[in-house]
Amino acid sequence: MTEQVLGADSVFTPERLDVQAVPDNASGPKASSLFYIWFASNLTIGDFALGFLPIYFGFDLDTTLIALVLGNVLGASLLGLMSAVGPKSRVPQMVMGRRSFGDSGGAIMSVLQWLNTTGWLTINTVLAAFAISLLISGIFLIYSIILVAVIVGISAYFGHKFIHKFERLMSYVLGVIFVVVTYFAFDHLHWSVTYSANTSLTLFTQFGIVLALSFSYIMSWGPYASDYSRYISPRTSLGKVFTYSFAGGFAASLWLEITGMLVAIASGMASTANPASALAPIMGRFFDVGLVGIVLGGIAANSINLYSNSLSIKAAGLNLRRITVVILMSAVAVVFSILSVINGFNYSYETFLYLLDYWITPWIGIILADFFIVNRGLRYGHGKNLRYNFSGIIAYCAAIVISIPFMAPSGFPYGPVAQVLGGVDLSYYISFVLAMVFYVLLNRYFSGIRTGNKQSSISR
Repeated sequence: MTEQVLGADSVFTPERLDVQAVPDNASGPKASSLFYIWFASNLTIGDFALGFLPIYFGFDLDTTLIALVLGNVLGASLLGLMSAVGPKSRVPQMVMGRRSFGDSGGAIMSVLQWLNTTGWLTINTVLAAFAISLLISGIFLIYSIILVAVIVGISAYFGHKFIHKFERLMSYVLGVIFVVVTYFAFDHLHWSVTYSANTSLTLFTQFGIVLALSFSYIMSWGPYASDYSRYISPRTSLGKVFTYSFAGGFAASLWLEITGMLVAIASGMASTANPASALAPIMGRFFDVGLVGIVLGGIAANSINLYSNSLSIKAAGLNLRRITVVILMSAVAVVFSILSVINGFNYSYETFLYLLDYWITPWIGIILADFFIVNRGLRYGHGKNLRYNFSGIIAYCAAIVISIPFMAPSGFPYGPVAQVLGGVDLSYYISFVLAMVFYVLLNRYFSGIRTGNKQSSISR
């Protein structure tokens, strides 16, 4: 059978496929393109702010650095594993969940992912729009919001190949911009002025908080991962797909988080909760360069957010053409962005998104257990899905319930174990491991019941 090279189409040819499986004889980009996807999408103000916050809270520098490195290693590992599933499954990430949860059960998880991507669309749109308003004096914020939404909508409309090319370009452009930002941070960092930690929290608590923040941020890309690797040839080694995805996400996230730390110290503005404003005193007349980075970083991340958002809502059962869904979701992002500005855009909305992240780790655990352990790399679509796969549903719910005492969501009451640990959130790791174990055991249990029923039927 001859191989159909999907890359033969122009970058400006709208993507032909939707949530359907990529044909076996079709190949797209090389595995190396995944580095740029996850590198550009993580060169954002979100990662920058994550590194800024520990300094704002007065955390110990050495403890923070170790936690950031470990958190990014763990989070990027999950991203890499989920990305590695794509070339074999050949379907978007949320479609893949139908095998583990059933067609109807998987639709519910797709709605959660739609909420997740809609929230991040809103946050990045508002941040980019604020930066545009500072760059172009006199422009109304609503026009900036619409401008960002239109640019992102065009990217999502053209689809997979366009996004791969766009993220590669953004990797170079944003890379140069943040090299400049990092240079100014080092240039203004007077090592003779030592930074002193100023918090009553123990080093263990500080480590646990930073670890959870850095881990949850990068692993939250997990439900997007195979959306961008499914076109890669199934003959590509899983190790290559994992390595490029891991390297792109890890390098960008850790770099921006450390830069955020440096800016917080160098600017002398560690007492402010607004990391963007801290760029002004260290960059001076080059402050606009930092603003351009915020705008382009928001657009790079939102191109991925909107594309996966449209796939998620279609995987949930919305029977509309993808172009219609892209236009509809762009309009939703504009409305939500305007409402968030009117009501006061602050960290409470981002807290909601981090709270929503609790659904992701057990879901990832089940998807990985299904692919690597239960079905051992068997491509999605071989066999008929159940309407509800109770192995996945029970494993997921049990893992979430058991992990509740370990949760420490910002702005909400802590679980009893998290209180004892001083606010350290272990729920992500516990729900991930438990979901994997429960799913494997339940699959064996239900398989045994089905096998027993068949034998009884034959004996009769």
